[in-house]
Amino acid sequence: MAHLLRLDRGAPGNARFDWLQALSPEDRPAWQAAIDTALRSGRPQWLECTMQLQGSDCQLLAQIAPHAGDDGFDLAVCLTSPEGETGLAQQTVLQMRELLALAEAEKWHFGQAVHDELGQRLSGMAYFAKALQRKLQKAERPESEDAGWLTDLANESMSVARGLARGLLPVGSDDPGALGAALAELCEKTGKSFAVECHLSVDPGFDAGGAAQASQLYHAVQELVNNAVKHGLPRQVRVRLQVLDDRQRATVEDDGSGLPAGPLRRGMGLSGVRSRAAYLGAQFSIANQQQGGAQACIEWPRAGDPST
Repeated sequence: MAHLLRLDRGAPGNARFDWLQALSPEDRPAWQAAIDTALRSGRPQWLECTMQLQGSDCQLLAQIAPHAGDDGFDLAVCLTSPEGETGLAQQTVLQMRELLALAEAEKWHFGQAVHDELGQRLSGMAYFAKALQRKLQKAERPESEDAGWLTDLANESMSVARGLARGLLPVGSDDPGALGAALAELCEKTGKSFAVECHLSVDPGFDAGGAAQASQLYHAVQELVNNAVKHGLPRQVRVRLQVLDDRQRATVEDDGSGLPAGPLRRGMGLSGVRSRAAYLGAQFSIANQQQGGAQACIEWPRAGDPST
């Protein structure tokens, strides 16, 4: 749902709705700061907050967007609940998807260039350096050691280029199994880096809908896994890609300390996850589990393209 706040130029005035009274006291300073920043910079501001609507507390994601007018500013406050994009203005969702799609396309082209163009040239450099080393060794020239060093440097550079390409293109094809392979590598690295057990299970028939959608889902799961190990300090993390009757679901569960009471802390990266979920046309939720730890869930209809 989109609401308009009418403000005088340069300074907040009285709104049609008393937002500050609806906000939780802890979020009021951040709300006012977001309004000030939006007015000063002319750019939309995002804010996670808790607000009392219809008699109950709701955790919301608000976009405070300024629109210049002749006699002041309109601030369009677009609200969405963490469970999905129901309340987010449709135009905002469409813009979000377009921006993410554009960024993904640019990243894809750059990653392909790193993998194909740069990788191919480094491979050729390593081949000729090795050939030169052999010639110099055959001629018993001392420069053969320099040629060997050049060969090693070219091979190391190829490894760096492959690592960069994997980071830019974690899901490198439209094959439905590519996402599972990328997440399996993520779980393995997470387990080694943070000394936790990180498991992946993938239901037969799971299909994110192509490389673009799979990449968005990968980055969302990556952020959720990082949150789990950094903030929850768990012993185990489980990633699941599930096929339900009419829906598909990606979940990240952990047995850590769980989510804090009250509004979620900033810096947990959930705004990015919600943006990617909106791109996929999915619902996102995160909550504590009864047995301990937290569970994050991204869910979308099984039929059709999840980005529509």
